[in-house]
Amino acid sequence: MTTCSPGTTPNGDVSTLTDPCAIPGCTLEAPLPYVPAPKPVKYCWSDDEQYFDGEYETREEALEVGCDARNKEATIWTGVQAPARQPKFTRDDVDEIIERKQDQAIDQVGDAAEGWLASITTEKLEELRVGFDKVFQAWLVKYELKPTWFEVIDVQEHPFGE
Repeated sequence: MTTCSPGTTPNGDVSTLTDPCAIPGCTLEAPLPYVPAPKPVKYCWSDDEQYFDGEYETREEALEVGCDARNKEATIWTGVQAPARQPKFTRDDVDEIIERKQDQAIDQVGDAAEGWLASITTEKLEELRVGFDKVFQAWLVKYELKPTWFEVIDVQEHPFGE
């Protein structure tokens, strides 16, 4: 009898499991979604607690590189790299776009367009925001424009001489 871990085959290959598991001898009975392995933690360093640099396997390695770069004469901060949050469309963005389109219509035809988009419900605006966001995210992927920066969490200060 073979038992699989969720998302893997008996030999460790990534799998998309179906109900029941298509792997001969597997005892899994329910479909399980593929869950990618967590990315390894990467560390970085800074000498001003604002701009962080590097991608190191351990906090100690990041600290060592930071100290060497600053001749061990400065306070160094180390932190954990976290994926950047993707910019998303907000309600303010949608309100601005609606207002701009309303103004364009008035510029084109005058008072006949007055109030054209004035009675849009909150639900409809939210639907539009979600739609804009989906299109924007797909556009970022298509043109490889996803953020290349990272956020830094779990920052620790390492004062000079300690």
